[in-house]
Amino acid sequence: MGVKNSCFKVAVETHIKDKVKLQAFEEGVTMSEFIRQRIREKPKLDKIELMLERLLKRKY
Repeated sequence: MGVKNSCFKVAVETHIKDKVKLQAFEEGVTMSEFIRQRIREKPKLDKIELMLERLLKRKY
């Protein structure tokens, strides 16, 4: 794991925080780790979606 040298703060509604907290608990990780995992996954999903769009454009 890389060096943790930045702090990122976001204000969210309580019901969203509670939902994230529950999902983190179900996965057996802290909220912070859960959010870090999701942040790392998102760019991968964006890249896959972009590749699919390019493939579809070539096909049609």
